[in-house]
Amino acid sequence: MKIDITFKDPDAVWEALLENDIDPNSEYGEKIQKRLAKWFTYGEYVTLDYDTETDSMKILEKSP
Repeated sequence: MKIDITFKDPDAVWEALLENDIDPNSEYGEKIQKRLAKWFTYGEYVTLDYDTETDSMKILEKSP
């Protein structure tokens, strides 16, 4: 069985960059945010797919 789990945290990406000593407003920080947008909807929602049979989890790409 697969279970989809959606998390909402409007500051998750921003805080992760700061915790890794990356300025979110820098050119590099903005580049990373754009690359992460593939998985985040509105910059805050991320959906994980958990497979109970394999005990694995993956990030689902957002819908276009």
